[in-house]
Amino acid sequence: MKKTEQKLNEYYFEYYGWIPGYNDFDMDDLTVHAASEKEAWKAFNESCKYVKSAGLVAINGNRIETKSEKA
Repeated sequence: MKKTEQKLNEYYFEYYGWIPGYNDFDMDDLTVHAASEKEAWKAFNESCKYVKSAGLVAINGNRIETKSEKA
């Protein structure tokens, strides 16, 4: 039986959180490959601990327009 492969999208997050290498809080980014935005957020949350704020910035290299950018 042949499995159908789901196309994975590239989700780019920016966040402010604990960076172990700095031993302090700082801005950082993370790219996640997932089939949906919900799965991408789940993977992000599993990868990054102690996050104060985070945002999805781009999907497949296309920047997401935020509410503040619409004004």
